[in-house]
Amino acid sequence: IYFRNRLEGYAQMIDRSCLSKRGWTLQEDLLSPRTVHYSSPQLHWECQTHRRSEHSGSPVEMGRSASLETRAKHSFLRGLTNPVLRGAWYEIVSEYMGRSLTKREDKLPAISGLAKEVYQQTGFMYQAGIWLEDFQRGLLWMAYEYGERGDKYLAPSWSWASMEKFGGDPFHIGQFNGKQLARLSDMSAELLGCYIRLEGEDPFGQVTSGQITLRSLFLPL
Repeated sequence: IYFRNRLEGYAQMIDRSCLSKRGWTLQEDLLSPRTVHYSSPQLHWECQTHRRSEHSGSPVEMGRSASLETRAKHSFLRGLTNPVLRGAWYEIVSEYMGRSLTKREDKLPAISGLAKEVYQQTGFMYQAGIWLEDFQRGLLWMAYEYGERGDKYLAPSWSWASMEKFGGDPFHIGQFNGKQLARLSDMSAELLGCYIRLEGEDPFGQVTSGQITLRSLFLPL
């Protein structure tokens, strides 16, 4: 008879691991159709439809209750529906905003691979983290506790990518759908223009300046 300590489940070992707190690893994971995770006690495997751990029996089918990475593999890479309009992109951004980067100027480059995949699926125009065809939702980001901008320019102030650090649990309101965002279609905001200056040639990479012009109703403060 052999006795061992109780093994933690997938969520405890993978979703809460150190790698799940780093910025670059999000797109590395989501853009991989199949992934093998090495943890101290065992291996974990996942694809676009199932996941399994060494200590478990049959593979577990992914559902809505699964983690972000799991759900994204299930639908994001398969291109079943528009990832921007259904809110999947904003859910990914919410997760990404809470992750850490060694180099703060990597804020946009570290998610550029995912942005390119969305572009290939939708053809939408990407400007400093915002999809212009869905700009009203794209501007609806926030931090619960606080946000910090460093002395180095990362992105225009209207973009979530302009923040170097977020406190609490930052999230993008665009990830919600249905009744929660039904009023957006009735809003009178009109996009008059958007200009971004890139650091290099990659339209999904680092930017050096940008501006956006809107026409809308407003409330006096």
